[in-house]
Amino acid sequence: MDVEISLQLLVAALLIFVLSIIYLRRALTTSKSTYRPIPVQRPNIRPTTIVDLRVYPVKSCRGFSVKSTNLLQSGLELDRQWMFVSWDMKQSKYKFITIRGDSKMTLINTSLDDKTDELVLTVDDPAIRIAVPAYPTEEWLRRNTERVEAEIWGRSTETRMFSEKLTEEISLFLGKDVRLAYKGTHTAPRFLRGNGAPQFLGRQQSLGFADMMPILVTTLASWSELHSRLKVTGNIGDDWTIERFRPNIILQGNIPWEEDTWKMLRIYSKAHTETDAKSREVDPAATGRSFILDVPSRCLRCQVPNVDPNTAQKNKEQPWNTLIKYRNIDGGNKHKPAFGMLCCPRNEGRVEVGMQLEVLDTVNDHFFLSPMKA
Repeated sequence: MDVEISLQLLVAALLIFVLSIIYLRRALTTSKSTYRPIPVQRPNIRPTTIVDLRVYPVKSCRGFSVKSTNLLQSGLELDRQWMFVSWDMKQSKYKFITIRGDSKMTLINTSLDDKTDELVLTVDDPAIRIAVPAYPTEEWLRRNTERVEAEIWGRSTETRMFSEKLTEEISLFLGKDVRLAYKGTHTAPRFLRGNGAPQFLGRQQSLGFADMMPILVTTLASWSELHSRLKVTGNIGDDWTIERFRPNIILQGNIPWEEDTWKMLRIYSKAHTETDAKSREVDPAATGRSFILDVPSRCLRCQVPNVDPNTAQKNKEQPWNTLIKYRNIDGGNKHKPAFGMLCCPRNEGRVEVGMQLEVLDTVNDHFFLSPMKA
């Protein structure tokens, strides 16, 4: 009898030992994974609504609003996938050009022809129109472009360059020889630097020809507060809009400048609110019902917003003078004011005007790192 009891105790002990080993192995495996659940304790910030989505296919040229589009890890679909370059004789290389050097670039309009799937570039005066495939195939690019390295912010990146003949009218308009370059998915990726580098973002991510990050998010609440200050100066027109800051996602917002501390965001549809509320610990990248945006840094501004997008005339003072007085808040660069937040999508899918955005995490120590110096 004693022998039977001893054997039963031994078997039970062995079973407990085996189960303990299995549990420890699973715990160690989970701790080493890259899974990042959504924080259950959210900041006390009310959700807000997406009121506009804006795409700028050609860097520094005029963009357009869309009701819906694809959110990609590289940015909104078509956004900054093209840019104009000119040949630098001294350095013997193609270099990108922007509004900073030629404000007339904002008079080049862009649009998408839904019938032909073409990206159309136009100038009103003089009348100019050129068109290229918005979604070119590798075969089309092989026949109509050449692989060329072009410099953007001190670094070379591979592009597909269009013929000089395509842009000869644009060259006459700008008063310099320019070529149109395309990024797309048919060239070597251009990886994020600065605050978007892997050691800070936690992953390697790429973008098109945007300056720093794939997505710029702004709020009408902050714009309205700034606009009220600008009106006091008596140096602005009634037609001044948030478009001057060239945002991708425009939110209604709740309190001006509350976005300064955003660290992680979630975009979701109202229809999925109840479902998502029941699975707070589920990574949305796996469910596909919502989209997570990491916010590596604030967007520190140059004087591009001083340029009127309708006339290309640059205001000598505003909004820069007002912004620099009270928005130089980032310890990474006290010489530039902050407006908007730079974001990196974790997952991809269809976004549309009317979707909700909530803040999942905040941080008080955003510190801007220049991607030009990294």
